[in-house]
Amino acid sequence: NAVPVDCNRGVAVNGWSQGSHISSLAGNFSPLITAGLFWANGNACKFCTMSYPTCSMCASINVPCMNSNQIELPKEKRRYITGDLDSIFGACTDWFGKNNRLQAISGVSCPYSEDDCFSLNLNLGGYYVATGQKHRFMDVTPGSLFMDSNNPWGLAKNFDWLAEEAYVNIAEVRSYYDYSHKNMVTSFPTSAITRSPTSAPTVKQSIWSRFKSRIKRLIQ
Repeated sequence: NAVPVDCNRGVAVNGWSQGSHISSLAGNFSPLITAGLFWANGNACKFCTMSYPTCSMCASINVPCMNSNQIELPKEKRRYITGDLDSIFGACTDWFGKNNRLQAISGVSCPYSEDDCFSLNLNLGGYYVATGQKHRFMDVTPGSLFMDSNNPWGLAKNFDWLAEEAYVNIAEVRSYYDYSHKNMVTSFPTSAITRSPTSAPTVKQSIWSRFKSRIKRLIQ
């Protein structure tokens, strides 16, 4: 069934691995992008024939365009999740230094936990390092950690965050966007956040349902 879409309420983006790279740059080209959730990406990657912990026969690639100062979507509207056993964007890349790479792409330093920006900062962006998880941590099997509705790096909590943060008055956001230089402001005006009790749950439910079915198709 077709789901009604109103881009004037904002557009949420989500991606995994290379898809995270592409989706995180989407806001550089359109002011319609208002929030993003990015899984398993970074500003440097290492492809190894023997993955973590061996990490041998590797080729390294730097991806400086992923650094926060190159992403026009405000850092408060971005979330990054990566597994601590991710051979491509973590474990085989001098980890994160610890987490310097995640801090570089998110633009956020978490003073209370080097691995978790979410638990005490529920309404803003940042990053989360998922313990014991590899590059492909999106396990949609019922009962998995990814599908646990109480898990801070799980699907439910982060798609709920994504839907809430993407829902804005796009007309007001556009007034802060410089089309001549393609520059987004560093933060949205408070008045642009106009979530409606009657419409926001519908938007959230639509995003949740469509993304959940999409992830199942991609992973299965």
